[in-house]
Parts: sequence; C-alpha cells; structure tokens
Amino acid sequence: MVSLNSPSYSRGLKVSIPLLKTCRQIYSEGIKFLYSSNHFKISSRARGKFLLPYLPQLVLPQRLRHIRHLHISWDLISCFASTGRAIPDIYLVGAWESLSLMKGLRVLKVEWKLEHIQPGFLNLWHHRKGWVFEHIKTITAPAMFELILPFSFCPLDIYVGDSNCVVRATFGPENRH
Repeated sequence: MVSLNSPSYSRGLKVSIPLLKTCRQIYSEGIKFLYSSNHFKISSRARGKFLLPYLPQLVLPQRLRHIRHLHISWDLISCFASTGRAIPDIYLVGAWESLSLMKGLRVLKVEWKLEHIQPGFLNLWHHRKGWVFEHIKTITAPAMFELILPFSFCPLDIYVGDSNCVVRATFGPENRH
C-alpha cells in the first residue's frame, strides 16, 4: 500500500500535474475542432429513445453551438403510435427547441420517414401539421436547412418565417411500383 505522504507518491504527483495540464490544454483546443469539423447523424431507429429532445441535457451548450453539420433520420412511427395517437407535444417541441439552440449549425437535413401509413395517420397529420411546422420558424441558424417529408401528399407550401428551411416530399409507398 502506498502512503499519500510517501516521497514516491509526491514525485509521481508532480509528474502528473503537468501532464494533466497538457491534456486539458489539448482537450480545450481540440474540442471545438472535433465538433465543428465532423458531420453528425442522429437516427430515431436506434435502440432506445430518440435522443434529439434531450440533446441539450446530454451535450454541453458550448458544444452544441460548435456542431456545423447534422442529418436527422426521424421515423414518424416514433412520433405517431399505431393507434393514431400522437406522442406528447412536449416531445416534438423539445426536438425543435434542441435544434433551435444549435446556433453554429450551417447544414441541417431532417428526413421524416414512414414505411407505411398507420390507421388514423392521415387524419392526425392534417389536424396537426400546422402545429408541427410552426416550430420550424425557430430554427434560423442553418444556411441550408432541408426538411424531407415522407409522402407526396404532404404540404410543400409551408410558411417557415425567417428559417432557411426548404421543404420537399419523397415518394412514399403509395407511389411505389
């Protein structure tokens, strides 16, 4: 057992402090580059919860501000249950709010996916689409912001305020041959 008062421990401690300071300096200088130079991809198909609404609690605010490129693959089944009931509004609002906090974001691609239409989805979609799109207006940082909707019946003439969001639709199952 080594005593904290032993000479060998104090010699090791003296060596460790400069090393720790050097590591901290490397970390401080490199972390901004790490976040700003990489392309991040988040998918709701990953196991467990879709973490986008919780991103501000998981990543420090200064780190969120350094992220420049983000691609989100968002399965709408995670938003609309098979019964046609929506998940709690706080979840969707939290997701959009998380994105609006990312002030350094330059390229944002949000791709909503839906493999097949669940019963009641169309009614729910038409009832809630205005509310869902209302929060896009708060995401103003990205110079390139693309929202890809899952079906051709989705509205494309959405007012996005000061956001640079471009909305387009993919062809869903109803258009596949």
